[in-house]
Amino acid sequence: MRTPLAVFMRLAAGLLLAAVSATAQDPATALKSSYENARRVLEAAIEAHGGQAAIDAVENISFNREGTLTPRQQMESAQPPYRAGRQKDRLVLDVKGNRLVGDTEGSVAGFDFKNRTIVSGGEGYNIDFIARTFTKLPQTTLSGPPVGQFYRRLPHEILRNAQQRNLTLRWLGEGTFEGRKQNVIAYAHTDNSALALYFDAQTNLLSKYELLFPDPLTGDTSAEIIFSDYQAVGGLKVPGKWTQLVAGEVNTEFRYSDFVLNAKLDDSLFQKPEGFEEAPPFPAGRPIKTAKLAEDVYEIQDVGGGGYSVLAVGFNDYILAVEAPLNTGAAQAAISKIKELIPNKPIRYVALTHHHGDHSGGLRAFIAEGATV
Repeated sequence: MRTPLAVFMRLAAGLLLAAVSATAQDPATALKSSYENARRVLEAAIEAHGGQAAIDAVENISFNREGTLTPRQQMESAQPPYRAGRQKDRLVLDVKGNRLVGDTEGSVAGFDFKNRTIVSGGEGYNIDFIARTFTKLPQTTLSGPPVGQFYRRLPHEILRNAQQRNLTLRWLGEGTFEGRKQNVIAYAHTDNSALALYFDAQTNLLSKYELLFPDPLTGDTSAEIIFSDYQAVGGLKVPGKWTQLVAGEVNTEFRYSDFVLNAKLDDSLFQKPEGFEEAPPFPAGRPIKTAKLAEDVYEIQDVGGGGYSVLAVGFNDYILAVEAPLNTGAAQAAISKIKELIPNKPIRYVALTHHHGDHSGGLRAFIAEGATV
């Protein structure tokens, strides 16, 4: 007959054997170690920004931003110093109802704009108050950065999103920012952006996040979104200032104001206004077409899926191209078509109508062909 002690010892031995076996099957791999380090940084950051309970208590939040806008590839001059424009925003984020309204208005480089983005009930619209038109947003936009960027304006929403995507967390190491030590982690946002998050090693507050994007002129480039001047609002730590750098240059500088938590929201705010005409969606995905304008003169149309053209003029022993739109891929497709239409001649020159990024972003492809700008 087994004594209770003998039964206990056999049970303990079995549990020990199972633990050893589990350890052998789940070693501390580099991937797991990276995840666990990042998870600890995230948990400390959640506590620093108000704690889990305060973040979970946010059913809706609204705020204003106002400041300067300097989109370097859409300015009057190709080189700095640029004449900054003005912009002001209002965001209402209904976390509980999965809805948002983002208003933006301002003026930059001679262009005035006043727009509203609405997302509600799985649908989205862009409202142009100047043209008095609305455009329905495609599902790819709703699930991508054009909508995701609204959620990335608030540090606690970034933390909430990182929790939801916790298995994508990775530890990148220690760094410095503005002379202060940082703990740096990365994760994949639900809008398909890969973010690197910098947390101040002393305060555990989010100093900035970085992301990579294909810049038309410089190639793969980093954007930095910096949060500063934190303040307490309803148990949360929220930033007072937002600064965005693109390729190392200041793009926007905003001051936050008028934070309101858990207000009673008017449902009409999330509906498109009456009396606006539906505008056609921006052309996308159309194949390249060509039009012969004269002997050895062609227009390459719908470059990059639609909306842009390249003019190709064949001379005795070379080709001149006019415009290099959008990006390298779009320009390479145009170059291939030019070579079909005017064979056995090099593209020696490329000219631009103006320097804006959507008209010059394909320059690298033409330069790689040996063309002089």
